[in-house]
Amino acid sequence: MLADWQLQPLQSPEKLVGRCHALLLDAICDGRLPPGARVTQESLAAMLQVSRQPISHALVLLKQQGFLRDAPGRGLEVAPVDPDHLKAVFEVRAALDSLAAASAARRVASGDRTLRSLDALDKVLADGEAAAHAHDLATLVPLDMAFHELLADMSGNPVVLDITRQQWAHVRRGIAVALQDKAFHLRCWQEHIVIAAAIRAGETNTAARLAHDHCEVAGTETWQRLRSISEQSAA
Repeated sequence: MLADWQLQPLQSPEKLVGRCHALLLDAICDGRLPPGARVTQESLAAMLQVSRQPISHALVLLKQQGFLRDAPGRGLEVAPVDPDHLKAVFEVRAALDSLAAASAARRVASGDRTLRSLDALDKVLADGEAAAHAHDLATLVPLDMAFHELLADMSGNPVVLDITRQQWAHVRRGIAVALQDKAFHLRCWQEHIVIAAAIRAGETNTAARLAHDHCEVAGTETWQRLRSISEQSAA
């Protein structure tokens, strides 16, 4: 399986563990390393042209985070997406996004001049709407991440932004499956536009409710799709 994809060698010795971790996590999240793919220190070290030590540490981190698991016999393999865990992540995101949207709307209503993300939000919304209509998933998934990160940033609460980023990799794996349904991602993006409009209007309660409902429904539908895929694979 590793022969089916390639990464560029790492030249600098600085922060190799973090860089190896980030590269492997990207490959898992975007499907280049799909569930069940076996990974070994030797092949990865040769591909990235680094020693086995940073690879070993990166693999330990990925296993602790639930992206890798012990493979039958020996070694590690990419873990499947856990629908129940992802649903729990979405429940947390619903609360966080509700808080973020309410805080952002409150800042707009108060005339907070430090709020400089509205123009960036408009661009993400426009780019995302175009990608949704074009069914361009490679563009749409990172734009979805950008929208929710902007909400967190606009809240003015750094903890909300930090937690949002920590959980995004798990969400990214599941949402990439759900967004394959064109009706789903078109509706999701229209909901983003409505949430942004409530924030821009300074409607705190409306923004909070819309953001919460958006994440809750998206989480439930993603969970249903992943459960269906899991059941079909087991049949």
